[in-house]
Amino acid sequence: MEKKYKTVKEGDMLRIIALRDFADVKKGEKGGLIEKEENLSQEGDCWVYRDAKVSEDAYVGGNAKIYDNAQVFGDACVCEDAWVYGDAVVARSAKVFGWAEVCESAHVCDNAQVFGEARVYGKVYVRDNAQVSGNASVSGKVAVRGDAKVYEEACVCENADIADNAQIYGKARVYGEAEVRGRAKIHGEAHVYDKAKIYHDTNICDNASVYNDATVYGHAQVYDNTQIYGNACVSGNAEVCGKAKVYDNAKVYGNAWVYGNAMVSNNAQVFGHALVSGFARVYGEARVLQSRNLPGS
Repeated sequence: MEKKYKTVKEGDMLRIIALRDFADVKKGEKGGLIEKEENLSQEGDCWVYRDAKVSEDAYVGGNAKIYDNAQVFGDACVCEDAWVYGDAVVARSAKVFGWAEVCESAHVCDNAQVFGEARVYGKVYVRDNAQVSGNASVSGKVAVRGDAKVYEEACVCENADIADNAQIYGKARVYGEAEVRGRAKIHGEAHVYDKAKIYHDTNICDNASVYNDATVYGHAQVYDNTQIYGNACVSGNAEVCGKAKVYDNAKVYGNAWVYGNAMVSNNAQVFGHALVSGFARVYGEARVLQSRNLPGS
């Protein structure tokens, strides 16, 4: 195998120098710093550019690019056609591969993986066993942690927190200071934002929106064009669908089902096996429970 670079000692590190032309690198060009030759493959078009560093037992291979002030260390691996740049850090046993990009001040660490054509940027932390993949975009000051997954064309940004076994996928959007935890799933073209909190085994999908300070937890299902907002809470095995709205301080829980164009607002509660449908309005201090059907006129 013909070597593509040599090294010269520079402090406690080694400066790489190209021995031949390849990709956008010219013979004689000085690259970044590595701790040992095992950090950078002699094969492929992978390269560590001028101010970037790769150290400890980290590995850069394939056609991967590490540049700007980026750092890769620990047992981390950046390979295939991935790019790591800006002030980004890939550390511990993290992996970045495929055509993924990690940039700006993003950190990918622990056993986290970023792959596919995913883009992670801003001041994001992807850690623990979390995965960002597909065409997903994660930015801002987002934390993706635990065993959480963000994939397909999902977008998570601003200050959102995705944790535990939560999954964000499809064309879903999670932003603001929203929290998604437990085994919750946000998918379709659903939006969760502001300070909304989604926990446990909930399922938010289609074009549903949960926002303001609303909370959805338990095994609740929110789908179609539903809106949950204000300080509203949907929990238990409740389902809210159609074009229904639950807002203010309203609560829907138990095995209740709110659908159609129904609205539940103020301090109203719908619970038990209640059914609220059509153009029904439940508001004030109203309580609807057990097997009742309120089809609006």
